[in-house]
Amino acid sequence: RLNLTSSIGIGPNRLVAKMASWMQKPDGLTIIPKEKVGEIFDPLPVRDMLGIGPATEEALKKLGIRTIQQLRKASPSMLKRYFGVGGQELIQMANGQGESVVTSIEHREQEKSMGHEHTFGEDTFDREKIYAQLMYLSERVARRLRDAGLGGRRITLKLRTTGFVTTTHQMSLSNPIDNDDVIYHCSVKLLHEVWEPWNAVRLVGLSASRLMKVPTDGYQPHLFLRRTVHKRKELSPILDGIRDRYGENSIGSASGYFLR
Repeated sequence: RLNLTSSIGIGPNRLVAKMASWMQKPDGLTIIPKEKVGEIFDPLPVRDMLGIGPATEEALKKLGIRTIQQLRKASPSMLKRYFGVGGQELIQMANGQGESVVTSIEHREQEKSMGHEHTFGEDTFDREKIYAQLMYLSERVARRLRDAGLGGRRITLKLRTTGFVTTTHQMSLSNPIDNDDVIYHCSVKLLHEVWEPWNAVRLVGLSASRLMKVPTDGYQPHLFLRRTVHKRKELSPILDGIRDRYGENSIGSASGYFLR
């Protein structure tokens, strides 16, 4: 009715499924079985691999690596020498080994963590752009937590910078949190602690773990969070209701809205 197009990718994990969804844009269906991953991925240029930006592509070219097949067969020790721990991750991705397997709802175990991540179109030094993306990710993580009736007592920031260097940094909380603003403030604090501003950012991710039910009464957050939590307590269900009715991106913070 709205004449909207949609590309769908199906694969054994989220990495393969997402790459499959790009193969027949703007309106196609691509299915990549596990046994066909190598056959389909191998001839592709490394720039088509999810998460590989121009800087990493150029670094790989200097090593004589131009296709995903060449990356898959590259020496792990050589890649580790040039990319650190990210070298092993590059090989895993070239082999179609994603971080998470896609399972049916009836076979899905209770989630141990809830998170989202975003790969920028190009490496960025723009602090405000990174802040805005963290706000958007915080809203999405908090929404999933509330839908499940859970809160997280550990917030983890994932950062990937130029050269495919991936870093994670986490913060533990005394109480379970399902609040957008609190998760965002935690993420910004973690960013300040781990990010060196002269390193361009390629990917940012945010997750909540150590999940538990959020107490319905008697919950007293830390003093510096209390005002924020109480302000959001009545607002969050209203925002969730709007998103349920009009879509996930129908309403959100002003700082993150332009990203959508």
